[in-house]
Amino acid sequence: MYSFLKTDLFLDFFVCANANDNDVSVISDVQRKLDALELRLEMEIKKTTALEEKLEVKTNELRWQTNYLKEQLHRESLKIQILSEKLEDFLGLGQNRQDYRTKRHIANAATNIGFSAFLTHDLWLAGADHTVQFGGVVLNDGNAYNSFTGVFTVSVDGVYFITATLGSQMAHRQWFKIVVDGSLVSTIVITPFEDWKHSMGSNVVLIRLRRGQSVWVAVDSNESGDYLQGGDGVRASNFSAFYLYP
Repeated sequence: MYSFLKTDLFLDFFVCANANDNDVSVISDVQRKLDALELRLEMEIKKTTALEEKLEVKTNELRWQTNYLKEQLHRESLKIQILSEKLEDFLGLGQNRQDYRTKRHIANAATNIGFSAFLTHDLWLAGADHTVQFGGVVLNDGNAYNSFTGVFTVSVDGVYFITATLGSQMAHRQWFKIVVDGSLVSTIVITPFEDWKHSMGSNVVLIRLRRGQSVWVAVDSNESGDYLQGGDGVRASNFSAFYLYP
């Protein structure tokens, strides 16, 4: 619409100019119309930009709420399963109860639990304690890792091997952390050797965990953690864990 109006205004200008080259008032009138039209267009662009920003904020909020609810549902399902097994223990009698516990212990010990996931996209401007969501799943035996939230929920008591390797191209040092239920268990520091060159940081931890506990990678609040490199073609940032023994 604007292009047509502007074209008409230019045609008016040239017609008037040919009729009377010295008619300054006509030229000024045309120029004022052009200025007014450009101002209206600029205001409309600002309104559109503001609406897009609000929509993006709302979309991010809904995405976070959805992931949070999924994680809560996963936790509650796990609690129900634990309570069901405790009820079965309570209802067992004598040797049958002991046999049931022994069989369940053997089954748990033999359960294969392990996952490996990678960051599917670059992570920018993440604030302190932001959970890194490794959405690309390579392995998820036992289905204990949630790719939507980036959280690994322990399903069997025991000792676990946990590791994370993170890649970046930033020119400054960055801090990340491996946490269990929000408490620090290991720190990962990415220190560049040259400005804007690829650099990586990693750490490994062996830790005894209880069923129902959660493990994830987050931005540390000590220093910036504002960029991680990810992508299906460049799997530079990874998070993995597996069950070792009771």
